[in-house]
Amino acid sequence: MQRHDPCGYLYTTAGASVTPEITKQKSGKPEWGRILQHLPNALLAMIAVRKYGNDKYAAIAEKAGVPFDSESWRTNSAQDYLESAQRHMTALFRGERINAEDSGVHHAAQAMVDLAFFMEIEHAA
Repeated sequence: MQRHDPCGYLYTTAGASVTPEITKQKSGKPEWGRILQHLPNALLAMIAVRKYGNDKYAAIAEKAGVPFDSESWRTNSAQDYLESAQRHMTALFRGERINAEDSGVHHAAQAMVDLAFFMEIEHAA
């Protein structure tokens, strides 16, 4: 008899013994390599956006004398992030690649982070 363990390994059972086979079953599982290996520049740019945002809002919180929470982005509406992404995409379509007036990072990366926040908030709803 064959079965899968919680990690997706296929096992053949014969009586009381269990022998793992060589192949790992991948069907139906996220293939992280398709993102991590093939889009490193996009991911690094998104990390730069998050670092910039954390630094920016930590400084604002410190100035206001309140604690900073790096998860505070979750308190905004999904629509806020969709609109922000649209502003960054509009800048891209106008030929502006780098957000020189604010962060110095690529507008596409800012739009991607905004859309990621949008997706997380939508998924949580």
